[in-house]
Amino acid sequence: MTDANILSDPIYQLNLALWLLETLPIGAAIRPLLRETGFSLESIARPLPLDPSVRLQVANSGLNVGQEPKPDVLANDDSQTRFLLIECKGRAFTTGSVDSSRQARSLLIVSDDLAGALALSPTPPRKGTVTYLTVDSEADTLQRTLLDLRGELNGHGLPASQAAVLGISQGEDGVYLSTHAPAGALPADLETALSEPQRVHHLQPGEDPAPLYFIPWDPSVDQTRTRAQQGLRILQERVRMAALSVIGRSTAPGEVLLDIDELLDEATFQMFKRWRGRDEVKGVQRESRGFLERLLSSAEVQITRSGNPYGLRLKLESEDQREKVLDHLRKSEAEIGAEAVRQMELPAESIERDGGE
Repeated sequence: MTDANILSDPIYQLNLALWLLETLPIGAAIRPLLRETGFSLESIARPLPLDPSVRLQVANSGLNVGQEPKPDVLANDDSQTRFLLIECKGRAFTTGSVDSSRQARSLLIVSDDLAGALALSPTPPRKGTVTYLTVDSEADTLQRTLLDLRGELNGHGLPASQAAVLGISQGEDGVYLSTHAPAGALPADLETALSEPQRVHHLQPGEDPAPLYFIPWDPSVDQTRTRAQQGLRILQERVRMAALSVIGRSTAPGEVLLDIDELLDEATFQMFKRWRGRDEVKGVQRESRGFLERLLSSAEVQITRSGNPYGLRLKLESEDQREKVLDHLRKSEAEIGAEAVRQMELPAESIERDGGE
């Protein structure tokens, strides 16, 4: 994937959105614009069920609307009264696109009042803005589609939140973010900050625009085969290193529990626990457990499935066996290339998260 089209890759867009919500030191290559304007990460792919009364209205309208949309990223302000429902799209769609329009309608409806979906008090109002992230060349078309869908919902007496499209583009000195939304669609602070395109990732000439990926692979995301395979290998290598760390801290003889959720949380720099999409999470858990089972199958160690639904328990008979298992894992490093190696560790710019996360 070239620099020109990596911006349209959904995994790139997802990780850019996550970086824009981080607390970073002044002078960092990435400017966390969404964090600067008051937003932080609430969850990834969290299901947001429509209120039962709204579901009845939807059924009477005859419109094609999803019942439990899952925005790629849900962000909120400290007061939990303003929300961004961020959806990543490689290209624009029209109202004639069945699946994409169905998803957009449901996002627009649920974000008009998020109190029920988030189990929050109905007062003060819990308003969201449906915010699509896409390449800048597709943004105007997508913005028109969202406005058409919003008008369609209002025409049927259904609630609909504000909708905005943020465009991503690459200039000579980095990646820029711009708004294509009508006035008043975005929260005021964010709208002001984007009164003109803003550089959100400073790049040196020839530098790869992809930041370190918190989440390098998602089985539900439509990517090119090459990019998906690369992301999966990156995740596998991080899981391998996390497993090495757990076994390295263990004592023998004894048993070692490889808790897949804990390994994945380390492999995604504490993002896995924010990942709420049930199907997506299960896919990542299954793949990671299977990867470790395959990796350890030739290590001459007893393995059973245990712990959480995706845990593995290793029975180490002696210190010598523990060292052999560690040596086996050390020699199992995947041949994943320079780009994957670059994605192994956080950059020197440390991340600061609320609550010590």
